[in-house]
Amino acid sequence: MRKRIKYISLFYFIALLVRYYFVKFEPAFMASIPYTIKGLLGGISPILAGSILVYGFKRKLDYSLFSIGKLNTILLIILPALLFSLASLIENKSVSYNLPLLIFASILYGFFEEFGWRGYLQSELGSLRKIYKYFIISVLWYIWHLDFGVDLSHLLSYFYVLAGSVGIGYVADKSKSLVLPALFHAFFNILLSNNIDGISFFSKILIVVICTIIIILTMIRTNRKNENRLPNFL
Repeated sequence: MRKRIKYISLFYFIALLVRYYFVKFEPAFMASIPYTIKGLLGGISPILAGSILVYGFKRKLDYSLFSIGKLNTILLIILPALLFSLASLIENKSVSYNLPLLIFASILYGFFEEFGWRGYLQSELGSLRKIYKYFIISVLWYIWHLDFGVDLSHLLSYFYVLAGSVGIGYVADKSKSLVLPALFHAFFNILLSNNIDGISFFSKILIVVICTIIIILTMIRTNRKNENRLPNFL
């Protein structure tokens, strides 16, 4: 356990340092790059830190890109972009090419974070009971956001992170997927985001519900077929 604590500490130090560099320190070049790229850089530290530990220090990774199958994974990534484009077509009579790019960027951002929080950390903490594992990650994840305070809004923010740690963590454990947690992470960010103009909040909720149902059905079917399948990153 002492060895695991050492590696977790290294992971967290890298994740916090890189997060601080891009979000709080804000190097000069950040002012001249597109908003979407700036947002992605804000969430890149968990995948960077996780990759260093997994590939540099040969720490285990219990989750994979295609644990539910390559075709299923690709279709589930494309599905939100198609549904949001359809909603835009119905509500606005047109679809901006930026819309699917924003959806894919949200999923990519989710993947950056989830590779570290669910992929690496849940693998490293795999010997703990799930509820302890999720709670530890929720605390580390909340602090990583570098948004501190003792008022009600910050308390609610922590409970959002705790709920996400339990919900997304459970999805990761049941599916052994790195992509499904990224999708749910993206859904949450999309619901809170103001970047997707012209689509009603009701449509956003409906799309997330549809995607969630399809993901759950896919997980159930895949688990029945591959109960004894060993995870493989590629």
